[in-house]
Amino acid sequence: MSFAMSALKTMKVKEVPQFLKTTFTKEKAQSAYNNWWINYKKDYIDTGSSKPLVHFMTSIFVLSYTIAWPTEYAHWKHEQEAKIKGEKH
Repeated sequence: MSFAMSALKTMKVKEVPQFLKTTFTKEKAQSAYNNWWINYKKDYIDTGSSKPLVHFMTSIFVLSYTIAWPTEYAHWKHEQEAKIKGEKH
């Protein structure tokens, strides 16, 4: 990823779309994912580590918080507006 960022810094705007098309392809994404999965499995799953469980639980927490955040924010804004108006809530 740092290669792409450093390369983008030196390009002109007209060159960017072609660079992105050649750099970020479906095949490269699949290859990167497969390499990541092989290394993750070797480092954590095959060794019997509890890290995959921690990673899973953290991911679920972040996902659920992200999904619930707009609703919580709307409730908070409503409460703030009620306080400004002097309404009990």
